[in-house]
Amino acid sequence: MRVSDDLKVFEKRFTFVQTVSLSNDGVVFQLNPRHDSAPAAIDLTLWDFDGRVVATYSDSNLRASAKPWKLPAVLSPGLYKAVIRLDGELGFHAFLKLDNASF
Repeated sequence: MRVSDDLKVFEKRFTFVQTVSLSNDGVVFQLNPRHDSAPAAIDLTLWDFDGRVVATYSDSNLRASAKPWKLPAVLSPGLYKAVIRLDGELGFHAFLKLDNASF
């Protein structure tokens, strides 16, 4: 993956994290597939506000696709920290908020 500040170009030939979101029943994430369809190693960890690990996922042979993946977990409304590593490199690190669903 390469980002050029000069040309504002983002080369999307390799796996990267496209989106990450939370729902009451898990973590939903989407990865950009590699141009050559080669697998990638992924490690995902989700912590709650108190620093407890509430979900983990690891796969050393994941073939990314255009479809989103869901890591099942029972989540309550609140603030969570998500970290995703791809091939041992940091691919995503952010705080995500899960709100109460209102109908």
